[in-house]
Amino acid sequence: METNSLRKNFKTLGFKQIEVYSYTCAFTSQRVYPHNHLFYEINICLDGAFINNVNKTEIPFQKRSCALLRPSDIHFFDTEPDKSKPYRHQDIYVTKEKMKECCDFLSPNLFEKINSDNTPIAFTLSNDDYESVTDALTVFEKKFNYDAEFLEAVHKTVIVQVLTAYMKSVTQSDKAAFPIWITSLMNKMNDPEYLTKTEPEVAAEFGYTTSHFSREFKKYMKMTYIQYLNIRKVNYAADLILNSDKLIIEISQILGYSSPSPFNIHFKEVFNCSPSQYRRTFRHE
Repeated sequence: METNSLRKNFKTLGFKQIEVYSYTCAFTSQRVYPHNHLFYEINICLDGAFINNVNKTEIPFQKRSCALLRPSDIHFFDTEPDKSKPYRHQDIYVTKEKMKECCDFLSPNLFEKINSDNTPIAFTLSNDDYESVTDALTVFEKKFNYDAEFLEAVHKTVIVQVLTAYMKSVTQSDKAAFPIWITSLMNKMNDPEYLTKTEPEVAAEFGYTTSHFSREFKKYMKMTYIQYLNIRKVNYAADLILNSDKLIIEISQILGYSSPSPFNIHFKEVFNCSPSQYRRTFRHE
C-alpha cells in the first residue's frame, strides 16, 4: 500500500473511542484497518499468527510477539489466508503522560528514545516476561472487583514490565557494542548471589575505582548501577514470590537487604504494589 494512500484512508482513534475497554482488551481474529491513536498502544500476540503492518513495515506476529505503538504510528493487521491463521491478541492502552512516567522511572532517556523516529518497535517477550504480563492482565477481566487505585498500580506494573522487556531486547541486540566487562557483568548478575555484592565490590572485581565504574556503567546502560541492580533484584524476587513458598522476609534476606523495609520500597517502585499484595494477586495455587 502506498504511503499517500495509507495516510488518506486511516482513522485516528482517541481515548473516547476505546474508553469502554479502559486499560486493556483482548481480541480474536479481528479485522484491523489502518489507523493511529492519540495515545500509546501495546500489542501482544496471545495465539495464532498474523502480520502487524506498522508504518508500511510488515512484522510477522506469533505468540509472545510484542509491539509498542506511538501516536504517530499507522498500523493495521494483515489477515490474508497466506499470511495469518486464527489469532488472539491483547491491546494495552496508555496515555502519553503515563507512558512518560513509566519510561522516566526506568531511564531518563527512554521516552525520548522510543519517540526518536518512526522505526517500528517490535520484539519478542521471553517466556517468563510473557507469563508475568499476561497473568497481571487477568486482573482486568474482573476489574469491577478491584478499586481504581489498585487497577492503576497493576496497569503501570504491566507497562514497566513491557518496557523492561524492550530494554532487554535492545541490550541483547547492542551487546556487541558493549565493552567485554559490561557483558561479563550482566552474565554474572544472572547468579542471585551476585546481586548481594556492593557497588565498590563489583567495581574492584573489574579493576575500577567506584567512581570510574559508576560513570562508565551509566554511560552504557543509561541508568546508575544501583538503579539497574534494584531492578534485577526485584525481578528475581518476583519470581521467588510466585514460584516458591519462601516468606517475604526470607526473600529480602536472600537478596542482601538488612530488613524488609527497603526491599518493600524497591519492590513497590517497580511493581507498584507490595510483595505480599503481588503474591496474593498473581500467584496461582
